[in-house]
Amino acid sequence: MRFPVKSSWIDRLVKRQPQRYLHAVNAVNLSIAAGKTMALVGESGCGKSTVARCAAGLYTPSSGAVIFRGKNMTDIAAKSLPERREVQMIFQDPYASLNPRWRIGRSIADPIRTLGLEKNGRVIRDMVAELLTTVGLSPADAEKFPHEFSGGQRQRVAIARALSSRPSFIICDEPTSALDVSVQAQILNKMKDLQDQFGLTYLFISHDLGVVDHMSDVIGVMYLGNLVEVADRETLFEKPMHPYTRLLLGAVPRVSVGETELQPPLGELPNPMNPPSGCAFRTRCPFATSTCAESKPEMRRIGETQVACHRAEDIN
Repeated sequence: MRFPVKSSWIDRLVKRQPQRYLHAVNAVNLSIAAGKTMALVGESGCGKSTVARCAAGLYTPSSGAVIFRGKNMTDIAAKSLPERREVQMIFQDPYASLNPRWRIGRSIADPIRTLGLEKNGRVIRDMVAELLTTVGLSPADAEKFPHEFSGGQRQRVAIARALSSRPSFIICDEPTSALDVSVQAQILNKMKDLQDQFGLTYLFISHDLGVVDHMSDVIGVMYLGNLVEVADRETLFEKPMHPYTRLLLGAVPRVSVGETELQPPLGELPNPMNPPSGCAFRTRCPFATSTCAESKPEMRRIGETQVACHRAEDIN
């Protein structure tokens, strides 16, 4: 996924600069099994949310495709195919994703009406009441406005709205990052209960490795728009293969730290408008060699892990 970068008319006229693009996501290939949770982790700005919006059909990929049950997600979103109702998204900021002028009941009922799942007003009200009960709220809350709820309650409302179309696949874009720890635990446990109850599939976006450890079955690690490692949760936490993954895990706060403490990444995050040649992580990697600058590593399988690193075997 790439985005055009606007330049001033002086640069375009006098300097004759060509159109520039920001490559937010580069060659990300992944698949999610039904009923499972795949997590994407990485630093802010690495492209996680862009992948989420492409998967939801909110962005049309510049190249490549998102396939849901054999159909292109772009066609599903543009033509409102029946599969449209099966894919929903929970956004990072629940307050921004809710219309402040609408009562909560109307917000939750909107997907039901828009997708034509039910037309009878009384039945829709009953469905809204059931959804609010499912996420741990009261049916009476349907008459309230978003500002009358706490952050955790608003996120529960967002989950209820996502469930209103009876989806099978829910994309969660850092749904608990703005909440305190106790409320985070409530929301995450509720999401796991709902997954077991309805057989939901999650794409879970987060930068919090503790949350990822609690929620995920498979984890993908992203850096500067590239997928650098994919493994199941146990394998990734016990034996990370990519230097960037090792540094992320080494940055997790611990009560006591032994002699094996890893050093932080070298330098600053590169400019995504002008990424390094070869491996994007090489300018911050303590194990980089000349090979890393000459060629971009391809994703390959080593044991139970898929990793894009020239030196994965040498450093493990």
